[in-house]
Amino acid sequence: LLDINLVSQIKMTRLAVSKMLAAGKPGIIPHVSSTGAQKASIIMLLYQVAKSGISSFVRCMAELHSISGIRVVGVAPGITELPLFTDHPEVLRYLDPVKDHLLDPEAVGRAMMVVATNPKYPPGTILEVADINDNWRQVNILNDPGP
Repeated sequence: LLDINLVSQIKMTRLAVSKMLAAGKPGIIPHVSSTGAQKASIIMLLYQVAKSGISSFVRCMAELHSISGIRVVGVAPGITELPLFTDHPEVLRYLDPVKDHLLDPEAVGRAMMVVATNPKYPPGTILEVADINDNWRQVNILNDPGP
Protein backbone atom coordinates (compact mmCIF):
# COMPACT_ATOMS: atom_id res chain seq x y z
CA LEU A 1 0.00 0.00 0.00
CA LEU A 2 2.79 2.44 0.83
CA ASP A 3 4.65 1.52 -2.36
CA ILE A 4 1.62 2.27 -4.54
CA ASN A 5 0.34 5.38 -2.79
CA LEU A 6 3.56 7.05 -1.64
CA VAL A 7 6.86 5.58 -2.81
CA SER A 8 5.91 5.25 -6.49
CA GLN A 9 4.79 8.90 -6.70
CA ILE A 10 8.06 10.07 -5.16
CA LYS A 11 10.14 7.89 -7.51
CA MET A 12 8.21 9.06 -10.57
CA THR A 13 8.67 12.67 -9.50
CA ARG A 14 12.42 12.17 -9.23
CA LEU A 15 12.47 10.68 -12.74
CA ALA A 16 10.31 13.47 -14.17
CA VAL A 17 12.42 16.20 -12.55
CA SER A 18 15.62 14.60 -13.89
CA LYS A 19 14.19 14.41 -17.42
CA MET A 20 12.85 17.97 -17.32
CA LEU A 21 16.15 19.35 -16.04
CA ALA A 22 18.17 17.39 -18.63
CA ALA A 23 15.91 18.69 -21.41
CA GLY A 24 15.98 22.23 -20.03
CA LYS A 25 12.19 22.27 -20.16
CA PRO A 26 10.17 23.02 -17.05
CA GLY A 27 6.85 21.28 -16.60
CA ILE A 28 4.10 20.34 -14.20
CA ILE A 29 4.06 17.30 -11.94
CA PRO A 30 0.60 16.59 -10.53
CA HIS A 31 0.00 14.27 -7.59
CA VAL A 32 -3.03 12.57 -6.08
CA SER A 33 -3.40 12.80 -2.32
CA SER A 34 -6.75 12.33 -0.56
CA THR A 35 -9.07 13.98 1.90
CA GLY A 36 -8.02 10.96 3.98
CA ALA A 37 -4.75 12.84 4.59
CA GLN A 38 -6.73 15.36 6.63
CA LYS A 39 -8.31 12.95 9.08
CA ALA A 40 -7.46 9.85 11.09
CA SER A 41 -8.97 6.39 10.99
CA ILE A 42 -7.59 3.07 12.13
CA ILE A 43 -9.61 1.38 9.36
CA MET A 44 -7.48 2.96 6.62
CA LEU A 45 -4.32 3.65 8.60
CA LEU A 46 -1.62 2.97 5.97
CA TYR A 47 -3.62 4.63 3.19
CA GLN A 48 -3.99 7.80 5.25
CA VAL A 49 -0.31 7.75 6.21
CA ALA A 50 0.64 7.44 2.52
CA LYS A 51 -1.66 10.25 1.41
CA SER A 52 -0.47 12.51 4.24
CA GLY A 53 3.04 11.85 2.97
CA ILE A 54 2.03 12.88 -0.55
CA SER A 55 0.48 16.13 0.68
CA SER A 56 3.64 16.93 2.61
CA PHE A 57 5.86 15.94 -0.34
CA VAL A 58 3.96 18.26 -2.71
CA ARG A 59 4.31 21.15 -0.28
CA CYS A 60 8.02 20.47 0.20
CA MET A 61 8.54 20.46 -3.57
CA ALA A 62 6.97 23.93 -4.01
CA GLU A 63 10.36 25.64 -3.93
CA LEU A 64 11.43 23.63 -6.97
CA HIS A 65 9.44 26.08 -9.09
CA SER A 66 11.61 29.06 -8.15
CA ILE A 67 14.76 26.99 -8.78
CA SER A 68 13.82 25.31 -12.06
CA GLY A 69 10.35 26.36 -13.18
CA ILE A 70 8.90 22.93 -12.37
CA ARG A 71 5.47 23.10 -10.72
CA VAL A 72 4.52 20.34 -8.29
CA VAL A 73 0.86 20.39 -7.22
CA GLY A 74 -1.75 17.95 -5.97
CA VAL A 75 -5.40 17.18 -5.58
CA ALA A 76 -7.01 15.60 -2.55
CA PRO A 77 -10.17 13.89 -3.75
CA GLY A 78 -12.85 12.63 -1.47
CA ILE A 79 -14.43 9.23 -2.02
CA THR A 80 -14.33 8.59 -5.75
CA GLU A 81 -16.49 6.22 -7.76
CA LEU A 82 -13.89 3.57 -8.51
CA PRO A 83 -13.93 -0.24 -8.74
CA LEU A 84 -13.11 -0.42 -5.04
CA PHE A 85 -16.70 0.65 -4.43
CA THR A 86 -18.51 -0.47 -7.57
CA ASP A 87 -17.03 -3.98 -7.56
CA HIS A 88 -17.10 -4.43 -3.77
CA PRO A 89 -20.39 -3.09 -2.40
CA GLU A 90 -19.52 -4.44 1.06
CA VAL A 91 -17.06 -1.55 1.37
CA LEU A 92 -19.98 0.88 1.29
CA ARG A 93 -20.76 0.00 4.91
CA TYR A 94 -17.83 2.23 5.91
CA LEU A 95 -19.48 5.27 4.34
CA ASP A 96 -21.83 7.65 6.05
CA PRO A 97 -24.82 7.98 3.68
CA VAL A 98 -25.60 11.44 5.08
CA LYS A 99 -22.12 12.97 4.65
CA ASP A 100 -20.41 10.83 2.02
CA HIS A 101 -21.05 10.75 -1.69
CA LEU A 102 -19.09 9.21 -4.55
CA LEU A 103 -17.29 11.66 -6.82
CA ASP A 104 -17.18 11.18 -10.55
CA PRO A 105 -13.53 10.50 -11.55
CA GLU A 106 -13.93 13.23 -14.19
CA ALA A 107 -14.38 15.79 -11.40
CA VAL A 108 -10.99 14.78 -10.04
CA GLY A 109 -9.51 15.16 -13.53
CA ARG A 110 -11.00 18.65 -13.90
CA ALA A 111 -9.55 19.71 -10.58
CA MET A 112 -6.16 18.28 -11.54
CA MET A 113 -6.12 20.35 -14.73
CA VAL A 114 -7.13 23.50 -12.87
CA VAL A 115 -4.57 23.19 -10.07
CA ALA A 116 -1.85 22.33 -12.59
CA THR A 117 -2.50 25.20 -14.99
CA ASN A 118 -4.21 28.05 -13.13
CA PRO A 119 -1.67 30.50 -11.65
CA LYS A 120 -4.21 31.21 -8.89
CA TYR A 121 -2.87 28.01 -7.32
CA PRO A 122 0.82 28.33 -6.45
CA PRO A 123 3.27 25.44 -6.59
CA GLY A 124 2.82 23.17 -3.58
CA THR A 125 -0.97 23.60 -3.57
CA ILE A 126 -3.17 20.73 -2.44
CA LEU A 127 -6.66 21.24 -3.85
CA GLU A 128 -9.47 19.45 -2.03
CA VAL A 129 -11.97 17.85 -4.40
CA ALA A 130 -14.82 16.66 -2.20
CA ASP A 131 -17.86 18.43 -3.58
CA ILE A 132 -19.96 17.12 -6.45
CA ASN A 133 -20.44 20.69 -7.74
CA ASP A 134 -16.74 21.43 -8.31
CA ASN A 135 -16.55 23.69 -5.25
CA TRP A 136 -12.89 23.06 -4.54
CA ARG A 137 -10.73 24.59 -1.84
CA GLN A 138 -7.05 24.82 -1.03
CA VAL A 139 -5.98 22.69 1.91
CA ASN A 140 -4.04 24.78 4.42
CA ILE A 141 -0.95 23.29 6.02
CA LEU A 142 -1.93 24.61 9.48
CA ASN A 143 -5.32 24.98 11.17
CA ASP A 144 -7.19 23.48 8.24
CA PRO A 145 -10.84 22.77 9.06
CA GLY A 146 -10.67 19.46 7.19
CA PRO A 147 -13.05 17.98 4.66
